[in-house]
Parts: sequence; C-alpha cells; structure tokens
Amino acid sequence: MSVGAANEISFDIGLAEIADVRVHIVDPTPMAINHFRSALNVLRKQSTFGERQVNGEQAADYFSNIENTFTHPENLFFIEEALSTNDAKTQRFYKLEGNADANETYYTLEPSVYSSEFIDVASTTLENLARRFGKKGDFDVVKIDIEGFEVEVLNAFVDSAQLKPKLLLVDHDGARLGRLDETITVMKRLQNYGYIICFNRQWDAIFARRDLAAMFGCGQTCSLGCGKDGEDSDPFSEKPWDALSYVRSVNSR
Repeated sequence: MSVGAANEISFDIGLAEIADVRVHIVDPTPMAINHFRSALNVLRKQSTFGERQVNGEQAADYFSNIENTFTHPENLFFIEEALSTNDAKTQRFYKLEGNADANETYYTLEPSVYSSEFIDVASTTLENLARRFGKKGDFDVVKIDIEGFEVEVLNAFVDSAQLKPKLLLVDHDGARLGRLDETITVMKRLQNYGYIICFNRQWDAIFARRDLAAMFGCGQTCSLGCGKDGEDSDPFSEKPWDALSYVRSVNSR
C-alpha cells in the first residue's frame, strides 16, 4: 500500500517490478490521478510521455525507466481516496498556488493563503483499506508520504492496534514542517508497538516489524536516528530495494 503519489510514482512502479507484488496507490488529488493514468498508458505501451516534465532534472531518467524498463502494469492499482484517521466519509483539500494545469497543481489539508479553492474527496482509514485490499486483512508494505499528515495517521495506526505490516516506509515531512517533537514521539511509539528502525536519514525512515527485522538486515537494538550498522542510511537508495525484495520471500509468513 502506497499512500501519497503526486506526480512521481517510480517507487511504486519499482516495487511492482522488483518484488512482483500488487501495489495499491492511494491519492485523491487530480495531479496524482492524471499522472497515474498517463504512466499506466505508457506502461501498457499505449502512449509515451512526450515532452512532459516532472521533478525537474529527474524527469529524463524517470520517463525513460517507465517507457523502457518496467513490465508489470497489471500489478498497479489506484485508489482515488484520501487517508483519514476516523470514519469521516470525505476530506477537504485546499489548492495551493500553482499552474492552472491540473497535472501541476498541488493540494493540501491545510487552508492555503494563496487560494480559496478546494475539493472534497472520499476518504477512508488504513484499516478499511486493509480489509478491502490487504492480504488476510493486513499489508506486507505500507509507504506513507503525505506532507505532514503522517503524524496523525501513524498515531491512529498505533492506537487502533489492528495492523502490523512487515515494513513501514515513512517520509516524515512533519519534522521538516515544524512538528519535530511530534515526529520523534510517533517514531518512538512505533518502536514500542513492535518496529525496528532499519534506515533513517533526513526523516525518511524504514521500519521493520521486530519479528522480521533480522530478515531485512535490521539490528534488534537499533535506536532512533540509527541506520543499518549504526550509520544513517538513505531509505530511497539501493539498500531498501534489497530489503523490499524480501517481501516476495516472506509473503507466506
């Protein structure tokens, strides 16, 4: 399960390709929906990206990899819903100042000082997604990149105590947006809930379930801020791909 996509889904496509697993991408914003549809058409060899850009200098490699490398579009699924911490049926997203093109317009849960425009979208909880799309009511891997709202989502995840994915990959944007203390607190709560921090660098972290930590190369005593072998590691470098490849081998566990 991959929560938060915007206009860059190389991680999701890579996971579907390398581990050959089903990847459900969750994002209700027009930018993400349009980008996924375009990427899927490219993966199915029905079109090309042409001259479109995404994330500046990364664009060329990104488009080239999608067009020439990946072969498993059947593993990708898109859910046009927002992640919520309660049973609310909708959430309101506020438009940020940006290009008039929906492909380039960002939305946020916080009211924008730049625009009064908003969209109301369907919302659901991580637990509900697991019941609908998970294997035996849970997930192997959950990736969360939702611009600061991960603090609320992870606290609700621990509070509900219903799910225990094998891996959690979290972009802790809250730490970069003035919520450092809350981020540290929720990371410690995840450790107390039964996770080991395998990789952590600049608040991008990979947590492995404690009973499977050794399989993913995580030390049982790794503490907050610690990467593999006691060093900071980049969770979006080549190392996590090695870890994620274990997903296929532990699916039956």
